[in-house]
Amino acid sequence: MSFAPLLLLALAVHADPVSDEALKRAIQLPVVAHEMRRDGVPEEDVDVVLDAGRKSGMGAGGTTEALEAARDAGRQEGRTDNLGAFVRERIEAGLRGQDLAAAIHAEHQARKAEREAQKAAEGDAPTDEPGKAEEARGKAEEARGKAVETKGKAVETKGTMKTGGKGQGGK
Repeated sequence: MSFAPLLLLALAVHADPVSDEALKRAIQLPVVAHEMRRDGVPEEDVDVVLDAGRKSGMGAGGTTEALEAARDAGRQEGRTDNLGAFVRERIEAGLRGQDLAAAIHAEHQARKAEREAQKAAEGDAPTDEPGKAEEARGKAEEARGKAVETKGKAVETKGTMKTGGKGQGGK
């Protein structure tokens, strides 16, 4: 068996840093999905995001980015119920890459602020300072506005975005 074809293949793959990065991102998909499950994200939420990425033609690299954003936001802001449905809606609206990651982070922040507002309203706030509940509600509204703003951008650009999938306007 000749090693020349394998050597040429290795050189061809290595010569294209964009392909190299895309391959690395795709390889990370099962790792990130496993990390999310280990962090306590329900299997159904992870599966919904994986399915939405596949159906949209987003590709493994893009789906990995979405899962990483959800994982990181969950670690920073706390776990979010029904996350899969939220991410699926944003993917279906046409969000990809950094826009999708920003929407996921904004949603996590909004839900965290809502939890804090609810705790403050119930008197379970870490401090008994007056106005703490109103401040938490204000943060929730601000974060929710960011999430809605990113959804609006996706709707505006949905018809022109390239997803990279076959038959989807990609390369």
